[in-house]
Amino acid sequence: MDEQKEHPHIHFLRERSLWTDVKGRKLLVLRHYFAWNGAAHVVSSLDLVLLDELAMITRPRAELAALVADGKMKYDGELAVKVPLAVPSGVVPQLAGAEN
Repeated sequence: MDEQKEHPHIHFLRERSLWTDVKGRKLLVLRHYFAWNGAAHVVSSLDLVLLDELAMITRPRAELAALVADGKMKYDGELAVKVPLAVPSGVVPQLAGAEN
């Protein structure tokens, strides 16, 4: 039985990844939702932020994977997280640069 291979960019559908859809809108993958599939859990859907419209949508992973495979969504890279170089006075060093 031949299984169809996934497009190589589908594995980039992860949190903090940036995309452009066929309409030219910029998308940010914000969060994954998991479902059980046999003995393991798999990504079932993703929250996306439409950066041009400042709106949030949820889409099934299968739908997004099909858009990537068809060339209707292009991978643009990862969201950069900047960490301050110097710790301001009065700030606990362990908390500087901590993610929320």
